[in-house]
Amino acid sequence: MSATPEVVADVWSRLGIDRDDPDVPEDKSAEPKHLLWALLFLKTNLDDHNLSSKCEAVSEPTYRKWKWIFIGKISYLETEIVSS
Repeated sequence: MSATPEVVADVWSRLGIDRDDPDVPEDKSAEPKHLLWALLFLKTNLDDHNLSSKCEAVSEPTYRKWKWIFIGKISYLETEIVSS
């Protein structure tokens, strides 16, 4: 099952991305595409080499960094958005 644009937008807004967030590297700011990278990994569970080439040909280290930042952030939303 795929997440609808409305669900992804809701997750983005709940994450409350802040430029002063200590989890976001100082030289970059989080963007919605980084959330999409994490969601793509969670859906497919493919390796970073394959996924980074699908995501604007971003480097594997950059893809991996943002993927794990957002997976961590998404995990904190579990009690808010995951239903049993």
